[in-house]
Formats: sequence, structure tokens, C-alpha cells
Amino acid sequence: MLDHAGYAIHTSKGLSEEAGRLVLGMAPREACDTLGRVFNLCKQAQIMAAEYALGLAPSGTEDRLWADIRKDHLFALSLKLTKTIELDSIGLSVETLLPSGLPATPEDFEAFLASGNGAAALLQRIDGLFPYGVGTADLALVDASRAIRKTACENSVAARQAHHPVMEYLARTRGKGPLWRVFARLVDMCCDLPPPMMHHGVALVPAARGLYAVRGEVQNGIVTKLERVTPTDHLLAKDGVLEQSLRTLPADHLNLATALVDSLDPCQPVEITGAFQHA
Repeated sequence: MLDHAGYAIHTSKGLSEEAGRLVLGMAPREACDTLGRVFNLCKQAQIMAAEYALGLAPSGTEDRLWADIRKDHLFALSLKLTKTIELDSIGLSVETLLPSGLPATPEDFEAFLASGNGAAALLQRIDGLFPYGVGTADLALVDASRAIRKTACENSVAARQAHHPVMEYLARTRGKGPLWRVFARLVDMCCDLPPPMMHHGVALVPAARGLYAVRGEVQNGIVTKLERVTPTDHLLAKDGVLEQSLRTLPADHLNLATALVDSLDPCQPVEITGAFQHA
């Protein structure tokens, strides 16, 4: 349990901490399939990153990876976040979320926001709940060298799309908070993704929450080492995005803390409570 600005963060290490030990002694293909079954959020990214790291040809395509990411974004925007902030669901398609297409400029964004159409209703509510500087964190963006280290950095969809003109505008005018992060999912669904790559022995694969990094070793046809770092590892790191964001919330506003966590979308259970209620 970690205390920040009147809030306590409760997490469980769960299976993610055991990924390396779980697949030791397996053949590479068995190891990749096992990771895909056990860590079934962002399944295609999980499998593809392990395949690259263990020297296997990818069993899926980048189109399948993209479809997996897009499905996760649609669920988060249309169902999960709308439920959290008590809005009706929007509809599970890009066309429903963005009836006039993705806003390309700050002026386009403000006009879309004012319209209330599609995802604008969700963005309006978030904009009202989190004014400038509330629920924000400002960290270095994840890159090829940071991705494999479990230290605080901005490893998210927002990091991937940070240089879109509207994203830059939101960072300046609202801060790097829930509105910036949620709009990033809309951008992500409308833009090309960076391809999977290897960097100094580390497989880097885009996923629905950011960038997966996997490093592995194979000797005599079996896995002898596997290291896996996920966006949630960076999110929950000491002085990471979740800790920094909680510090900017007004004290005793647990409703905002819940909405904040859902906008960050960790891939493991995270509970926020009043820090001093659980001494």
C-alpha cells in the first residue's frame, strides 16, 4: 500500500511478476503460447513480443495486432469509461465515436468538444471533472532504452501519439491528464501504429496500453531467461504516472480517483482508498 495526497494505492503483484519463471524450461513456441493464454489482455502483443524476443517468426500479422488494439480502445471508450462517469454507452465503432472524423487541429477539437456528438460527450465530462493540472503527470516519454527498465516514465497510448497537434494542444491547455490520455485513444484508432522492432536484443511491440518490452534467451531449444516489462509496470512504478497523478487530486475525492484509474487503464486490479481509513 502506498499513500499519496490522502489516497492509498492497493495493488496485487499477481502473475505479471512471475512471467519469467513461468516459462523457464519451455520450448520457445510453448512459452509464447503460454504467455498469450495467461496474460490474455492484449494477447496479440503479448505473443508477438515474446516471439521476437525468442527468435521465432511471428505467428500473427500486424493487422491482427492492430485489430486487437482497436478492440480494446473501443471497449474502453464506449463502455468502460462511460460507465465510470455515468454516461450512456456511445457505440462500438470509430464512426460513432468520431462522426465527423478525427479533429486535426486545436480549433477542430474545440468545435468537436462543443458539439457533444459521439465521443465529445465523454470528453466534455472528463474536461469538467479534471480542470487544468488535476490528475496530471509529466514524465519522460517511453523510448527504446527506457522500455525494458521498470522505472517511472510515460509509457502509454498518449506517449505514442504525443506529437499529434491536438495532443500537444491538450498538454499545454489541460495538462497531461485524463483528457489528454483519453483523446490519445481516438488518435490511435485513426493513425498508423509503429511497427514491432528489436532494439539491442529487446523486442518492442505496440499494445493497447503503450509499449511492451520483452527480452529472452534460448539455449539448447529451451527458454533460459525471459524478462517482460509492460505499460502497467511503468504506470505503477515509484513516482510513476499513477503516483504523480494522485498527488494533484483534491483530497477526499474518491470519485475522481476512480475515474483517474479507469482513464489510466492498468492491466491489473488497482484500488484507491482514503489513505487514512486503513491504518
